[in-house]
Amino acid sequence: MPFKAASDSLFTSELAMDVSYVAPGEAAKTVRAVLRRPDAAIDFGRSRIQAPTVVALIRVGEIAAARPGDIVIISGANHVVQGEPSRDSLALVWTLDLRPQ
Repeated sequence: MPFKAASDSLFTSELAMDVSYVAPGEAAKTVRAVLRRPDAAIDFGRSRIQAPTVVALIRVGEIAAARPGDIVIISGANHVVQGEPSRDSLALVWTLDLRPQ
C-alpha cells in the first residue's frame, strides 16, 4: 500500500523523534513521533491570545489505543493527551493534542 510506505518513511526520517508513551497502569513504551508546534489563536473576551500547542503524530501500529489522559514524554517533559485522539482516514496515524503536565 503506497500510503503506508510513505507513512513509514516519514516516521523513520529525521523529522521523527523517539518519545515515551505511557498509558495508565502500563509501562512506558518508546515510539516514534512527528511533532508539530503550531500556535493557537484563542479568543478571550475582546482579546485574542496566541498560545503554543503541541500535536504529536504516532503510528497506530505502535499505539493500538490512544486515550485522553495518556502521557507522552518529549525530551524529559511530560505532556498529557487532551481531547479525544483521532486517526487518519486510513487508520495509519494517531493525531494527539497535547498539553504540558
